[in-house]
Amino acid sequence: MTHVTYVYGDQLGRVAGHVKATSDLVQMAREYQEFRVYVVEVCQGCAWNHLTVSFVLGTDGPPGDSDLGRQIAET
Repeated sequence: MTHVTYVYGDQLGRVAGHVKATSDLVQMAREYQEFRVYVVEVCQGCAWNHLTVSFVLGTDGPPGDSDLGRQIAET
């Protein structure tokens, strides 16, 4: 199984819908007001996909605000 992390949000522009490394999320959370993260579990053998978790990151304020905002876990 492989975990793939996608990001979506109106402010992300061309980055929306792209795969991102987990390490990129901290910097993105400081730069953007709000965006949603989806972690998908992918079986490379059968190409089966399953949403593992999704949550919201961002500053919850003006762009560049340092508060990481809220995180909402779903299964």
